[in-house]
Amino acid sequence: MRDVRWVEEILNNRVSGATALIAKALQGLLKTFRESGKEEASAALRRLLEAHSGIPSWWVVLKEAEGCLKGCEPGSGLESLRKNIEKSTRRAAEKAAEGIEGLRSVVTLSSSSVVEEALKIASPPEIYVMESRPLGEGAGMAGRLMKAGINVRVVVDSAPGELIREGVIEAALVGADALFEDYLVNKVGTLPLAVLCSHFERPFFVVAQWFKNIKMKYEEFYGPGKFPEPPGGFKDPREINVTLPSLNFYFDLTPRALINTIYKG
Repeated sequence: MRDVRWVEEILNNRVSGATALIAKALQGLLKTFRESGKEEASAALRRLLEAHSGIPSWWVVLKEAEGCLKGCEPGSGLESLRKNIEKSTRRAAEKAAEGIEGLRSVVTLSSSSVVEEALKIASPPEIYVMESRPLGEGAGMAGRLMKAGINVRVVVDSAPGELIREGVIEAALVGADALFEDYLVNKVGTLPLAVLCSHFERPFFVVAQWFKNIKMKYEEFYGPGKFPEPPGGFKDPREINVTLPSLNFYFDLTPRALINTIYKG
């Protein structure tokens, strides 16, 4: 491949949400195709597929992009796919915003483009964002919401239990890395948040675009006993602690039964 540094930048980005990175990937593929041709774009696509084959949403979009590159008009196909994802994100965000309309307070976690857009549209009086260790993606999204004039507070990942119990938090809204027929795969911390909401009878909402909705069961995609891993496998435990033995993983599995409503785009 020629100079496609954007591929490595995407692969090394561990703080942006999947939708934002997928959008960058499609823009990069389109630019590479226009400047260097189909062969170079296909090589970049293969590199992305190789790294993200274990992440369903990436696999779905990249296989669509592969079909575009094999078609008669790759440029227009990739552009159409990019716009389709933009529209899906907007539709899902609008549905979620309507769903949380009237709520005084909402909690979320991590960094999700569609959640961020939904919160900007609905603008509930109080938004709580879990910091989302080990890399603090939630704090990053909270900063963007604050710059947009949204009333937001960052809380430590263990705080929502008490806030939900006291009624300070009325509902949770989270995104999805993948939404299977039986489980939601999302940033670690999603499962305990869903369990808390269920126990204290608070609604737990999920918002997801079409490419996050995987029409199969979790084990049909990953295999029995397998756990979803980010590109490159489990991450450096030193992100958690530099002196003590640590286990560092980014995703957890939330049973669909714990989800009250799914807003799809």
